[in-house]
Amino acid sequence: MSERVTTTRSATASPAEKRRRRSLVTTYLTPKRSIPGRTIVILGILGFVVIIAIWTLIALLTYNPDYTHDYEQLVPRPDTVAVAWADMVLHLGFLGDVGWSTFRIVAGFALAAV
Repeated sequence: MSERVTTTRSATASPAEKRRRRSLVTTYLTPKRSIPGRTIVILGILGFVVIIAIWTLIALLTYNPDYTHDYEQLVPRPDTVAVAWADMVLHLGFLGDVGWSTFRIVAGFALAAV
């Protein structure tokens, strides 16, 4: 017969055990080294380009030639939205509306905080 020797864990954890105790977020979502600045800029620009490309693709796929005006489409093209936004800013007082809305939100928060 063979006797089994039981071992007890020591009070202090070894470095390997400490590594295993790290959370999933700490292990996989924490950069191991700094990300170069050029990479950050490229990824930031690429993110916007991908979003605009997907938006354009969806707008083209949902295009219905039976509509007579661009604004009647289900998903408008990005250039149509940019032209409409520029018109609102230049001719319809959009920035003033945004300013007053921001003022009301901040004033309401300030009154509630008092």
